Amino acid sequence: MNFENTLLIICTAASFFLGFGCFYVLNRIRIAQSKIPFSPFVIIFGIFAVFALGLSIAFRQDNDFINEYVLWELPALLAASAVIFYVSSRFDTKYISLAILSCAAVLSLFMPQEISAFSQIPPFFSIPLITLLWFLFSFLYRFLNGIETVAGLHAMAVCTGIFFLSLAAALPFMLGAIALILAAVIAAFLVFNWYPARLQLSEAGCTALGFLLGGLVFRAVSEGAAPSIVIFNMFYIIEISWALLQTLFLRDKYADVITNTAYFQANVSGLSPENIANNILRLEIVMIVLGYFEAYSSNIYSIPVLSAIITVWYLSKVKNWQDANRSFREMNRNVINEIKNNFEEIKDTINKDKEN
Repeated sequence: MNFENTLLIICTAASFFLGFGCFYVLNRIRIAQSKIPFSPFVIIFGIFAVFALGLSIAFRQDNDFINEYVLWELPALLAASAVIFYVSSRFDTKYISLAILSCAAVLSLFMPQEISAFSQIPPFFSIPLITLLWFLFSFLYRFLNGIETVAGLHAMAVCTGIFFLSLAAALPFMLGAIALILAAVIAAFLVFNWYPARLQLSEAGCTALGFLLGGLVFRAVSEGAAPSIVIFNMFYIIEISWALLQTLFLRDKYADVITNTAYFQANVSGLSPENIANNILRLEIVMIVLGYFEAYSSNIYSIPVLSAIITVWYLSKVKNWQDANRSFREMNRNVINEIKNNFEEIKDTINKDKEN
């Protein structure tokens, strides 16, 4: 075992156990004071910053980035995440959006955030595109925080997927090591965030975590792993896109994005958060496996399309958990009918708006 692997194992273990200890103390304070004095994101951020910066310095002479890594990239990402957390904690949505958009624009402008999977896109358009995608990724991430575990579980799964890609030499080892540190700290948090949750991420903490995760995601995209990254985030993409679509077009009936999500509706219908988290964990594991194999795929479409189909089907199964014993054909028919009915409602809503 070489020095890099040994150092990574030590830092990962230290991140988890230090995080566990800090969250344990925070939980004891919550019990004594009947409230959480600060968001658990502060602990996640602090531990990740220390160990990730240490690894980036230790590995700076031995990295294989396609787009050159400079030492200030990670500090800049951490500083931007801290700014977003501060703004999100104290100001309303308008200022939060402006802070996220500004930070994403600055980092996209000065960091190599290219979409290598679409090389035909001119560089002039790639920066605005990455800025927009990073903004949406971060701003909408809070909608995964409707019940305990979901947001942290997804973030941990994406970071784990990035690490596995680095083991397959599909991504730089340093990027995988940094992602693994974040996964370890979040894993420690999930011990206390699992149902029944003793600690919860605030909306501000979840937004800042989304921006921090987005930085790792788009750095991986710039290194040529866009299809795999899309697969790792397929649960997030499908879940929030469909919930947001209903909010935008069916405003009266589906005004709240969180309540439109499959995981939230499953919880409302009686499925416990623990069962929901277990089902999402199974889906995330499948996405990690498919994303890993995508690194060896001859095209960038087939496995992502398969991943999207599996995700839609599985989320429908979770949402309609009371009908879990139905055949696959019946479930598939119900998924299609539900999509068709929703689009019919969207069309009716648009027609009413035109009449008015």
